[in-house]
Amino acid sequence: MKSEQPPPVCLDDEMRLRVGFRLELRRVFTLIARLLDACDARIEDVVELQMFHVFGSGRLALDKAGQLATIAAVRDEFFAAPYRAAVELAVAELNPDGGLLEIKATAFAPLAMSG
Repeated sequence: MKSEQPPPVCLDDEMRLRVGFRLELRRVFTLIARLLDACDARIEDVVELQMFHVFGSGRLALDKAGQLATIAAVRDEFFAAPYRAAVELAVAELNPDGGLLEIKATAFAPLAMSG
């Protein structure tokens, strides 16, 4: 089985993430879509997103406004209006160490009745 390679990471002179953050967000939303598909659900079935952000990390070359704008732009690539309920929470740190963003997606996709 071929293992997936992580997306390329672009670091600035101070070893902070730049372009890689957008790529990592796309990877996360793609993984959410794949997980939903494995459960016979679709990204359109998501009813709520909870996003936990670490702002002010020395690993990320974006300020708070830049990080939120990037997250919104990538989220909009996967979700069309009307937008799902979303909760965005700033946290001091995530596990594993160095994490910058965690996303929890709640979906409602009732199974079709057979009969």
